[in-house]
Amino acid sequence: MSRAELRVGFVGVGNIGGPMAATLARRFDVVVHDARPEAAAAVPGARAVPAVAEVARAAPVVCVAVYDDAQVEAVVMGLLAGTRPGHTILVHSTVRAATVRRLAAVAAGSGVAVLDVAVAGGDAAARAGRLTLMAGGDAAALAAVQPVLAALGTVFHVGPAGAGVAAKLVNNLVLHVGFRVLEEALALGRAAGVAERDLVAVLDAGTARSWLTGNLDYYRRQVREVLPPDLVAKDVAAALGLADGLHAPLCRLAARIAAEGDR
Repeated sequence: MSRAELRVGFVGVGNIGGPMAATLARRFDVVVHDARPEAAAAVPGARAVPAVAEVARAAPVVCVAVYDDAQVEAVVMGLLAGTRPGHTILVHSTVRAATVRRLAAVAAGSGVAVLDVAVAGGDAAARAGRLTLMAGGDAAALAAVQPVLAALGTVFHVGPAGAGVAAKLVNNLVLHVGFRVLEEALALGRAAGVAERDLVAVLDAGTARSWLTGNLDYYRRQVREVLPPDLVAKDVAAALGLADGLHAPLCRLAARIAAEGDR
């Protein structure tokens, strides 16, 4: 499937959506919209349009990468006003699984597929087409948009509607809590006289090795300078929503700490 065969829409071209849209524009005809017109206009190779409805009319496959549940719902409902049966909406935002399931059910009544395709890897992976994509929803609908998703990275179909964002919320819970644990561990080491660079090198070479030990400087910058201040609290609270009826004391503690604004 090539530029001549498919037009892709993209709504929300922020920290992750912008690089994703630019990557797709290297392969496909891409139409973008963002609440900030200057952000949409800055996506290389894409055509910016002033309204969500224009994206829906222009593209049979539309990617959505806005911030939270309320924005996802507003965008998807706006797209449904202009989409046609057989079209597909891909929700890349990190939102609650229940939100995706509800929107998928509404869209199905119009013959439109809504798939949650959460992403992990950060902006560098988005630019390189090496994201990890966690997809939930109908297998046939997912297969139909595989060429689009393959341009962005590696796709894992993890279950029905909502499963993709559930997997992302679990991923983010591990990431956010792991970052907090690592920062506290490094503080303990410094207090004991171990230089941080030495301790990070040891951890990254031993049994405590993780993505965080290999990318600590990058993720610190993301948390301190790039990510919205309330993003960690939003994601951990949504992850806690998956824990209803489960014994998950660490998840609940993480949600409380994040809600208190301790980043």
